[in-house]
Amino acid sequence: MANEVRPRARSGWPTIAVVVASLCLPLVALLSVAGFLVAPGDEPVGTVVAGALLAVASVTVSHIAGWRLRRRNGHRSTRVLIAVVLSYVALLLSATASAFPRARFMFATWRTPPNYELTLELQGSERHPVTTTMVEQFKTRLSLRLMRLIIPHVFLPDQPPRMILRLWVPEGSDMSRPFDSRILTISLVHDQTDVLLAGASHDVRPPDGWKVVARGTTRFIVTSEPLLVDDVHDARVTAHNGRFGVLVEFGPQSAERLRRAMQEFAGRRVAVLLDDQPYIAPRLEGKLPPGGELLIGADLELAEANDLALVLRSGMLPVPLRIIEGHYLK
Repeated sequence: MANEVRPRARSGWPTIAVVVASLCLPLVALLSVAGFLVAPGDEPVGTVVAGALLAVASVTVSHIAGWRLRRRNGHRSTRVLIAVVLSYVALLLSATASAFPRARFMFATWRTPPNYELTLELQGSERHPVTTTMVEQFKTRLSLRLMRLIIPHVFLPDQPPRMILRLWVPEGSDMSRPFDSRILTISLVHDQTDVLLAGASHDVRPPDGWKVVARGTTRFIVTSEPLLVDDVHDARVTAHNGRFGVLVEFGPQSAERLRRAMQEFAGRRVAVLLDDQPYIAPRLEGKLPPGGELLIGADLELAEANDLALVLRSGMLPVPLRIIEGHYLK
């Protein structure tokens, strides 16, 4: 019959689009809020990427649903429109969450300009001179730290090893404490340490090329020249079979030096020192992974592992830092 109305083909795509968009929206919101609360101004890249991918997937599925529906029925259903709107809300939320902390920092900078100027100097040595790369690395880490606290700051041009920092500080603040830095080293332990130190007084004379280091009742005889000084990128606690260790991530050059040391001194103990104070002395066992991460103290209690990770992270600068001058701006 000429006037017979053909039934429209039914499609499950509108329902799929609404479900996907409805699920992605709260997930993106949760990731955005979590990233901001955990580290405002320095959100984990994985959190931002995950939220953006969820939002993009939601938009893509919604538009596929609309395209398939128009192809079959020649129109777009209300459900697909709802899915498209929810998807773009998720995308907008994801973009806003990644941009908001920096925008908040810029607003704080505009409202409260820096009022204090510091001249800082990295203390190098003949063995470990201060380089431009080292100074820029310090600036990056310090900027992230200040941004998380929403403290307006700016670095002025200067030549290494000095740098000039302008920031906002409350009146009467002690500006030396926030910039404390300590030297982190890894040194080979003498294989006869226990014998040489057993029953000996604290003024024991170590063999040539070795020195005694101590922290409290802990003492070791270690090489005068450390195996590794500098280039620690991160230190985080890791768990295995109910015990805890600290996974230390090194830069490429330090990782290569440590890899050679693990081959040469396999089975020997090394001491992790901060300002010549020993914190732990694990044995070099196995091979250093390609990523340059070394597991230190795999059999620690959680409190010990957390303390060691904090100690290692606080010693991430290869050389000490000194405040040369500080004054309030007029």
